[in-house]
Amino acid sequence: MLADVLVSSDWVKNDAQSVASPRPHLTLLPSANGGQAPIYRWRQGRFVVTLTRDEASWIVRVTSTGRLFGPTATVYEVRHDDERYACWDVMARVIRATQDEDEGVKAGRDAATWVATKFDRATLSHA
Repeated sequence: MLADVLVSSDWVKNDAQSVASPRPHLTLLPSANGGQAPIYRWRQGRFVVTLTRDEASWIVRVTSTGRLFGPTATVYEVRHDDERYACWDVMARVIRATQDEDEGVKAGRDAATWVATKFDRATLSHA
């Protein structure tokens, strides 16, 4: 059992964040039109919650690996027309993944701040 903890802890670590205090960061992935699509990403343990914007909606997606590090599976995915609902959904998904309301509220606020800094509210075009 101790080996499972060590393996999973080592698997989660990367240069951008630590296991003890995960912080979301901006990740740029290629979009369909060849540009870069910004992604808000919160990660802890085997759960990853992402918030992205496509042409008409906001997408909240939760992915997770199996307990034995199986392939990544999409556990939850929904589209929102309003960015406020998307940020609330991020908060709810983080609370569900961590069983920690404070962490969920912090992730929801970080997602709202990310949306406000990366997108123009009037037109919702990429800043």
